[in-house]
Amino acid sequence: MFETPQLLEDIYYMLLKNVLDEICFEKRWSTVMLFRNAQGHFVKNDDLPLDGIVAIGRFTQGEIADFQEYTENIVFLDSSPDEEKYCSIVPNYHLAVRQVLDCFWKHGYERVAYLGGVYTFGATKELSVDPRFYYYKNSLLDRNCYDADLVIDCEMDSRSSYAAMKEYLESGKKLPEAIFAASDVVAPGLLRALREYQIGIPEDIGVITFNNTSLSQLSQPPLSSVEVFLRENADAAALCMELLWQKKIHPKQIIISCKLEERGSVKDK
Repeated sequence: MFETPQLLEDIYYMLLKNVLDEICFEKRWSTVMLFRNAQGHFVKNDDLPLDGIVAIGRFTQGEIADFQEYTENIVFLDSSPDEEKYCSIVPNYHLAVRQVLDCFWKHGYERVAYLGGVYTFGATKELSVDPRFYYYKNSLLDRNCYDADLVIDCEMDSRSSYAAMKEYLESGKKLPEAIFAASDVVAPGLLRALREYQIGIPEDIGVITFNNTSLSQLSQPPLSSVEVFLRENADAAALCMELLWQKKIHPKQIIISCKLEERGSVKDK
């Protein structure tokens, strides 16, 4: 039996789960969901054994221990908690951030802010730096232009991004020339805050987001965003699971390419 844990706070994860479900259906694999109970542990609604788990998103060590109670065949999709122990599939964050920053620099932007989580998702807020922030910071350090004041730390949701962006705008700090939003889910809050302060995109500030979901495609204005190829990621997860069942695989990390989709939310300065 094949299983996909629930992580539906983010539209990207919902879409990724839907694509994975389609692949499982095509392969005639039965799927069930794991849910968090009142104690925060992952459980399911029946007593049938699981043949494998595809864990979508980021998880604490305690949550991973819950998965191991069900099966040793675990594939992580969109995170890599232990490259020596588990198979994992992740986007090429280094390439994605380079594409974002190269686009900004090509259009003449220098003061580029980061909006999103500095640390990865986790109930205990473990000190694991988000790879998008890691490559953002180090790329700017390489150019001697990193500015900690341009890091707008927030949870990966629109409510938190709105509050963080509004606080930044009210602080009196100089407006950045551009913003790299680490996920599409922070875009609605960002856009709301900018509208309230009558800051136009791209007239006053450039914006590029990450994940290229409908939140960026259908926003006003449409936002340039990094495409994360869902089908390729989910196909790789299914392949790893098949190899685990066949005992033909050692732990490995598969890195899937990304592509920046430009929509005019940046312009030549």
